[in-house]
Amino acid sequence: MASRPPSHVLQSSVTRSQIRGMRSGSYITNSQDPSTGPAAYALGIARVTRVDYAKLQIQIQVIHGEKDYFDWTPFPMACPAAGARHFIGALPEPGDVCVIGWLSSRSKAPIILAYMPIAVGSGYEWSPLQSFLPTEVDMNPKVRSQYEGIYGRYRHKMRSMRPGVILMSSSQGSDIILDEGVLLTNRRANEIRIRDQDQAIVFRSLQQFHVMGGARVYAGMVQRDAQFLPRRMFSDGVNWDARRQVDSDGNPISFTNLGDSEEPEGSLTPHQVFVRSDATLPFASSGISIDPNVDPYSFLARGLFVGTDGYVLDSTRAVSEAEYGGKPFWRVAIDPNPENLSLPLNAATLADAAEADTLTEYRLELDHSWDGTLPVSEQSDGLDADRLPSDSVQVNASSSGNPYLQWVLGSVVGNDPFTRKGRELYGLPLAPRIFSGRNIEPRMDSGIGVPLSEHASSYFRVESPIDDPSTIPPMFMSTT
Repeated sequence: MASRPPSHVLQSSVTRSQIRGMRSGSYITNSQDPSTGPAAYALGIARVTRVDYAKLQIQIQVIHGEKDYFDWTPFPMACPAAGARHFIGALPEPGDVCVIGWLSSRSKAPIILAYMPIAVGSGYEWSPLQSFLPTEVDMNPKVRSQYEGIYGRYRHKMRSMRPGVILMSSSQGSDIILDEGVLLTNRRANEIRIRDQDQAIVFRSLQQFHVMGGARVYAGMVQRDAQFLPRRMFSDGVNWDARRQVDSDGNPISFTNLGDSEEPEGSLTPHQVFVRSDATLPFASSGISIDPNVDPYSFLARGLFVGTDGYVLDSTRAVSEAEYGGKPFWRVAIDPNPENLSLPLNAATLADAAEADTLTEYRLELDHSWDGTLPVSEQSDGLDADRLPSDSVQVNASSSGNPYLQWVLGSVVGNDPFTRKGRELYGLPLAPRIFSGRNIEPRMDSGIGVPLSEHASSYFRVESPIDDPSTIPPMFMSTT
C-alpha cells in the first residue's frame, strides 16, 4: 500500500487547468511572450548606442528578443575580470552588437554577457558601411552626436585568423597576434616580432629610444625634442576653455569668437594649484608653498623654457612646428642644396620628404654612476628631468649637461639642451674644429653653413667624472 505524499507536494502553484492548457498547447503560445511570460528573462541581442568612458556605463537598443525594451538608461559595463584595483576588458564603441541577459529585480535591468563580431567580410576588406547615402545627411558634429549609436558611418576592421590563433585588436589600428610567433604592431606598421621560423626577435621602427639607469641609446633618424613642450602649456591669447563652445544650433563656435584669454599671450598656464598672480613670488596664489622640484615656474626656468617672470623665453624653441597626438617632435634635416645650408630644417613639417632627408645616428650616452631611480627623459615622459640643471651655476657651466661618455656613429648632432653653451648647438649638425685662427682650440662647432664634407661622421668623447671640466677639458675624437 502506497503512503500518502507529503503535504508540501500537494501545495503546487500550477493548477489543473494550467496543466491541461500546457498539454493542449494553448498555454505554451502565451508563455512565449518575451515581455510577460516565462521567457521574459531570455537572452537578447542589442546594439550599443552610447558609452560613458569615465563611468564605464553603457546605453543600448535591443534589436532582437525583447519587443518592448528600448531604454536609454545607462547601466554598468560587464568585464571579463575587474575589481577595486584590477581590470581586464575593452571599451565598446557605439554600433557594437552584444548579447544581453536580464537581472531579476523590481524593474528588469540588462547586463551584457558577450559581444558579437559584425560585418566580418567588410572588416577583411577594410570597407566603410553606413545607414544612408552620403548625399542624404550632412554629418556635421551636431548631427553626428544626435545620431550616435543609431545611424553612422563605420569602417570595420578584422584580421584573418586560423583556428587556435589569438587576436587582440584596437579600433585605432594596433594589433597583438599570437600564432606560432608573436606580433605586436601599431597602425603604422612599427612592430616587435618574435619569429618562430628562425627564432629571431625583429624590431622595426623609424627611431628607437632606450632609456636605462645611467645609459641612453638614440638610434635611427635624428630626433631632438628636449626643448619642446606641448602648445597648451602657454597662452596664445585665445580663451580656449570658454564657457560657451557651441552656438544655438549646437555647432562648434569658431575660435575667433571664443574671446580673449585672461592669461597674457606667451605666459605659462599651469594647473590651478600652481598658478601665481606674480611669477616672482615663491608660492602659488592660494598661499600654498610648493617644493621647487614640482613647481613649474621653478624647474621650467632652470631648463630655460621660461624666464623668472613666467613667460616663454624663446617661442620658436618652446613649441615645435610638428605635433601629433600631443607629442611634439623635431627631426633634424638640412637642405642638400649647398646654397641653403644656413638653417636646420624639421623634416616632420616638410610636405615633400624629398626636399631634405632626415639625418641618421647611432648614439650611446653613459653616465659614470646612477642612483637607482627610474630614468626620466624627453622621450619617455616628455621632459628630460634627469639632466635638468639644479641651479643657475649648472645652467651657465660649459658642459654640466654632458654625460660621462658619448659615442656617436653617423651624423653628430648636438644633444645638450639645457646649458647655455650646449643650447646653442642643440639639434644642429656639428663639425670638428682644431684651430681658432692660429691658436689650437679643439672643439665641436655648428655645421650649419659649412660643406657637408666637413660635418662630423663619428664622435667619441670622455669627460672626467671627478675633475672640474673647466680645468680638465674632455677628450674627444671625431672624423669628418
